[in-house]
Amino acid sequence: MMTKKTLSHGSRAVLRAAGVIFIVLCTVSACEDEKKPSKDPLDTLIENSSKEISKEIKKGFDDLKKETLQETKKLKDEALKEVKKAHTDAVKSVSMAYSETKKDVATLNRQAKEALDLKERLRKAKNELKKAAEKTK
Repeated sequence: MMTKKTLSHGSRAVLRAAGVIFIVLCTVSACEDEKKPSKDPLDTLIENSSKEISKEIKKGFDDLKKETLQETKKLKDEALKEVKKAHTDAVKSVSMAYSETKKDVATLNRQAKEALDLKERLRKAKNELKKAAEKTK
């Protein structure tokens, strides 16, 4: 803390003047705050209406977003059902084709075996004919 003896007469005068100026400025500022006119009722109405309109727009966008998400989910579910149905049908088709092919392969194997048996019998018959032809000579 400063005492009167440490400051010169001019410095004390400057500090007093600064204090007075500070008090005057605070008083003027307080008076200006009191003199400020209150908001015009029309401005208040416009501001409130603007806020309400903003709320309604936001609510509308939120509702639209919900509806869009619900519609998207519904379309996705329908598409998924169609894909599952198409997959099931494709699996059945492939399964049936496989069964038919398996039957055809079994039939071809049986026919090939019969053909080999016939070939073997023909070879034996040919050999017997050759033997019989040699005996008759």
